[in-house]
Amino acid sequence: MSVDYSLCWVDTPEGLQAAYEVLAEADVVALDTEFFRETTFFPVPALIQLTAGDTVYLIDPQAVAASADFQRLLGGGPLKLIHACGEDLDVLSLWAGVTVAPLIDTQIAESFLGSDPAIGYRRLVARRCDVDLPKEETRSNWLERPLTPAQLEYAALDVVFLPTIWEQQHRELVELGRGEWLEEECAALSRGHEGGADQWYARHRQLWRLNPRQIEAYRELTAWREVEIRRRDLPRGWLVKDAVLFAVAEAMPQNRYELAAIEGVTPSLV
Repeated sequence: MSVDYSLCWVDTPEGLQAAYEVLAEADVVALDTEFFRETTFFPVPALIQLTAGDTVYLIDPQAVAASADFQRLLGGGPLKLIHACGEDLDVLSLWAGVTVAPLIDTQIAESFLGSDPAIGYRRLVARRCDVDLPKEETRSNWLERPLTPAQLEYAALDVVFLPTIWEQQHRELVELGRGEWLEEECAALSRGHEGGADQWYARHRQLWRLNPRQIEAYRELTAWREVEIRRRDLPRGWLVKDAVLFAVAEAMPQNRYELAAIEGVTPSLV
């Protein structure tokens, strides 16, 4: 499958308004972000990619702030397509101050069709569009300016296939009677992000394994971590990983010795 597109670099309020006027008329907008987040909790927005047709808009969030129109576009309006949206929602919340909705996460959509729940975008494009995407720019410095031609191409390819992928997924989900399930899952994902520190627990896809007491324990553990990582400005995994908190909630240790016996629990957490 080949795809034709043009690039539009956006780094002024006027350019942002022009992009908004096109995107606001669409039914579906494909969306992705690039950012720096290796040593801090808060991501540094570096690039925002959107497309609803033949043009890919590349917004420089370091140069232009989100307008009120763009806030409305992201927080309502067209359906937004994002693959593995968790960190993108963080970036867009920082840049625009809104929670993206309505949205479809194509990674979750593919899992509803029986695929690996953690399928990456590159593998999904290969499966659905028979295209082998380049991966050389994965670890690029997206804060540098100007971006290289290779970076621009990589950024554009991160969104141009999403509408085609979603068209296929949507058709198959409707045939299986799972379309509403996906909508509910993605709506809950958006609400969970909007809910703040005490709602992070709701994002875990294995939550169904826990009983009510364990769920409440997991909620309290993740809420504690959210407060701490914001205070220290650390990535979540640097303090304690999701899997460890989930294991603690599942085990419900009765004392420090039982807590220390859980894999991944470090002495500093006991």
